[in-house]
Amino acid sequence: MQKPVKTVKRQLLRIGSCALSALMVLGSIPAAAIDDGVTATYDEAYYAMTDYYGNLTDGSVVKSYRTNGISTLTDYGDYDEVINLTDGTEPTRTDGKTVFQLDESNLPGTFYFEGKTAKPFEQLPWTLSVSYTLNGVPTKAEDLAGKTGVVEINLDAVPNETASEYARNNYTLEAMAIFNQDDILSLEAPGAQVQLIGNLRAVLFIGLPGEECHYTIRVGSNDFSFGGMTFLMVPATLSQLEEITKLSERKDDLEENYNKLSGSMDSLLDAMAAMTGSLNASANGLDQLNQARNIFSSGKNTIYSGTDALRADLSNLADVLEPVESQITALSKTITSSKATLNSMVDTVSTLRKDLVDVEDALEDLEDGKGDLQAVLDSMGSLRRSLKKLQDALGGTVKDTTAEIDKTIDANQNIGSITVAKVKKAHSAYVAADRQSFYQTLLELNGSSSAEAAATAKKLAETQTQLAGLKQQLDSTQAQRQQLAERLEEIKKQDPDLKSETAQKVQAGIAKCDAAITKLEGGIQQIEAGLKAAGATKLETGFQAKAGLTFQQFCQKVLGQDAATAKQMNDLWLVYASGKVEDGDTPASGGTLSSELLHNDAAASSEEGSADTGSDESKTEESADSSESVGGAVVDLISGGLDSAMAEIAKLQKSITDVMTKLKNPTTQVVNDLSTLCGRIEDLSDLLDSAEDLSAAIRYASSDLRDILSDVEKLRDTLNDYEPTLQESLKTVSSLSNSAVKTIRDTQSLVTDTENLMKSTGSTLDDGTKQTLEGLAAVLRSTAKTMSTAGQIKDAKSSICDIIEDTWDEYTGDVNNLLLMDATADAVSLTDSRNPSPESIQVLIRTQEITVPDEADDETETAAETQTTFWGRVAQMFKDLWSAVTGLFGGKD
Repeated sequence: MQKPVKTVKRQLLRIGSCALSALMVLGSIPAAAIDDGVTATYDEAYYAMTDYYGNLTDGSVVKSYRTNGISTLTDYGDYDEVINLTDGTEPTRTDGKTVFQLDESNLPGTFYFEGKTAKPFEQLPWTLSVSYTLNGVPTKAEDLAGKTGVVEINLDAVPNETASEYARNNYTLEAMAIFNQDDILSLEAPGAQVQLIGNLRAVLFIGLPGEECHYTIRVGSNDFSFGGMTFLMVPATLSQLEEITKLSERKDDLEENYNKLSGSMDSLLDAMAAMTGSLNASANGLDQLNQARNIFSSGKNTIYSGTDALRADLSNLADVLEPVESQITALSKTITSSKATLNSMVDTVSTLRKDLVDVEDALEDLEDGKGDLQAVLDSMGSLRRSLKKLQDALGGTVKDTTAEIDKTIDANQNIGSITVAKVKKAHSAYVAADRQSFYQTLLELNGSSSAEAAATAKKLAETQTQLAGLKQQLDSTQAQRQQLAERLEEIKKQDPDLKSETAQKVQAGIAKCDAAITKLEGGIQQIEAGLKAAGATKLETGFQAKAGLTFQQFCQKVLGQDAATAKQMNDLWLVYASGKVEDGDTPASGGTLSSELLHNDAAASSEEGSADTGSDESKTEESADSSESVGGAVVDLISGGLDSAMAEIAKLQKSITDVMTKLKNPTTQVVNDLSTLCGRIEDLSDLLDSAEDLSAAIRYASSDLRDILSDVEKLRDTLNDYEPTLQESLKTVSSLSNSAVKTIRDTQSLVTDTENLMKSTGSTLDDGTKQTLEGLAAVLRSTAKTMSTAGQIKDAKSSICDIIEDTWDEYTGDVNNLLLMDATADAVSLTDSRNPSPESIQVLIRTQEITVPDEADDETETAAETQTTFWGRVAQMFKDLWSAVTGLFGGKD
């Protein structure tokens, strides 16, 4: 006979399980909605019984219709059997269609029927399975009843892909088990909610739509029994769940814009990351520009000393030209005085002519016997005095002092520009990166034409390249031979006679290398001889040596300039290359200073010319356009001023030369005539002193005097003709000298004002530029440092995006379908989609109990099953549940 207490506990366990199942079912059935009375509404529930492992043993759909005055009820579904649970009306069934034609005179308000079918079980959103272990050992459920130990119940709920979309996205799963606390030793259910109801412990698991669930319950007992698992599947229709639907809709609305925003952020962050290198490069450029500013600032004293020397030279030139005007004035006065003297001479000649007539008359009277000797002597004395007076006048005249102008003035034309061009071409050779450009530039500096230099340089460079290739091939062959020789020595240790096949091959290889080396050496010697004959050796020596020379040393050692000239060329380039202008003709027009400057060394002023004006980094090619650098602009200003000054001086000297040329012929003629006249008068006086025949002498002298008088008159006519032209030429020369002096003084003033401006603003401009460049470089580096975090920001953004997308994916199918739930969606019938949407729908599943069989209970339960229907058994289950609960709390066994 069984113990009453144990029997009551077992009954309570069964009743408690049934009670909780019923409560879950009843709680999931909402009040039926009443529409306008035109159509009938219904609720749908599927009840299933399974074995210990979740295999279906019995399943039925129970539908409850609110007739709402409708007598014809139509339902679709594939049923094995249809049972009317309300009255005796038999249904009509054809092709999955079931029709109940109710009696309109006795129409029930609620109509129930049961349809036995396994089809809904196969289309549930989850496939359920249960397994068991005892003390960690897999065990059949049939063998667990009454066992002692820890029983582990494993529940697996795997999503069913063949279920309807509505079921997969909206159904939730509740799994529950009830244990009597008095019958168990321990209870463990990870992830479950465990509640105590009286002396019953309820274990509840919940699964979200589409979620794959794996649950475990561990029960320790001395006499194990299990009332089975109860599963409830219902669609979530709580109004609060509508927010999930809104979230899904908003996600769809925002997804496109989110993708655009994410793409834009990626582009922005990529651009920021790309800017980092540019900003650092710009900051480095500003540092180099600041170094250039420092070099220019350090070298400005050289410019100041150069401008001081230029001002001194201009002052000296002006001082030389200033006396020209007074000298020309004196010359003009001399010419005027000479003209007066000549006019006086003409007057004297007239008196002399009268005296000559008197002498001739006295002689004729003496010859005719009419006069006496005393009259002749008196006339001769008067004539002698006139001649003496004429001789004294001629002694004060100008003699032929015309200088020969045998050299041209053009030798110094454009001396400034030519010097700058020469320095630029020299530095072009200094920084030439390739051999051909170096050769061509040096040949042009030595006087070759551009075309001739280009052709020669190309030929020589190609030959040098060929020579280098042969030398490289020679080195490679020699190295190969060395390796073969070493290998032969190793072989010789094993094969002293060198008769092996390997030794023979190595020896043949050595011989082949020797032949190749001889041929290569001959070719190299032949090419080197040709290059030496063509003068390329000196060019190549300079090309190889320039990398280790400063520009000043290059000018002295390679170009052959003396130390002073080399230093001058270096200083001129130092100024010329101070601050190259890029992207514009001048900084004012948008250009920016580059850092391609030379670095001046303190040793640049040494007398030996060993100045170090730069490093390899300073070897940058100057621009052909002088306006591309600040230093170039200064050099062009100075050289242009020199060229302009030399042009003005050349004009002045040319004008003086023209005037002297105009004066030369007539002046020479006049002076020669005067000299001749003086000589002839001297001859006349000598003749008078030594003549024995007075009459013959007088006649001879009379003839000479007439010729002299005729020459004097011609001389006066000539001087009168040329004197106005000469005076006008002297005025022109005076004007030119004044203009030249003014131009030189103005240039000197311009240089002075420029130097003063540079000195007054240089310090402030230098400090301001330094602070600006340093500050801007610091800002750029700080910005670049900030920009460098763009990659981190992008990674963080990508991580956040991945988290959002992964989370969304998790709740939209990967893990569960929580975010696909739609509480407002119409429910879909379990039996057939052609049925209208039910007011409510639920699935209740119960697994088989694990208990020790009780023969009396089995006979009672068998009799009850024989006398009632499925729905009656459910109703009886609720009654037993109620009796057990009231008996439990009433203190009964």
